[in-house]
Amino acid sequence: MEQNVLLAGSFSPVSNNPTSPEYKAQEYLIGLFHTHPTLYGCGNATRNPGASQKDIDSAAVREFGLPGFVYDYVSFVDTHLPINANAKIYKYGAPGRFPNTY
Repeated sequence: MEQNVLLAGSFSPVSNNPTSPEYKAQEYLIGLFHTHPTLYGCGNATRNPGASQKDIDSAAVREFGLPGFVYDYVSFVDTHLPINANAKIYKYGAPGRFPNTY
């Protein structure tokens, strides 16, 4: 099960019209961040680390050009990978919107 953190509280872009009911002054969606869990105890499940195809194809990334970040393990993920294995932040989505370092 993935846990998602939604920055700015909405997947929809912030309206440029301050009279719009959705507009909130000084609130901007700047990117997406979430984690991928371990598969420990999940039968024979496996997956590659990093952004999944579902992450890459998400509407917020594809349609709004937002950068995405996922915290995931650095090695192939299977049911034997310990929960405290090495992990890192992977970038995906709009390549021109990433800072040089983070």
